Amino acid sequence: MSWSFRDLNLTGVEVQTGGSLKPGRYVCRVSDPKIKETRNGGRQVEVRLTDINGSGSVRDFISVYVPGNTENAQTAQRIGRERLKSLLVFGGHPNPDEPGDIKTLDGLIVGVNVEQSEDYEKDGVMRKPGQARRRVLRSGRAWLQARGRAVLLV
Repeated sequence: MSWSFRDLNLTGVEVQTGGSLKPGRYVCRVSDPKIKETRNGGRQVEVRLTDINGSGSVRDFISVYVPGNTENAQTAQRIGRERLKSLLVFGGHPNPDEPGDIKTLDGLIVGVNVEQSEDYEKDGVMRKPGQARRRVLRSGRAWLQARGRAVLLV
């Protein structure tokens, strides 16, 4: 018997909640940290940021090494390292200047602002970004305290 998408019936199937985070502010736990190689031979940190209240998650990619001695490469690397340092400091990492093992990012709690990216033009064609921009706001604990919410952070 062959399978066909046309014959698929999802009646009675539960809707899965907690997908991608929508634009807004969240307190998130960092998980699944890894170093990935980029197409141009650089390195980026990939992390999943998951809302502690179960609203969903987003992945974030932070450039930490951009090869080349151009001004653009140096700027991209500086910005990426500033973003990583913010994640480490605001997440309460024990050694944000020298984080050591990538696995030490796992479990950090940070405040995150998710914004919808703008449409952009590439090769004369308007494109949709397909992803939201993430920005670490500050310590997840401070973010919660500023709003007077009592949440146990493990």
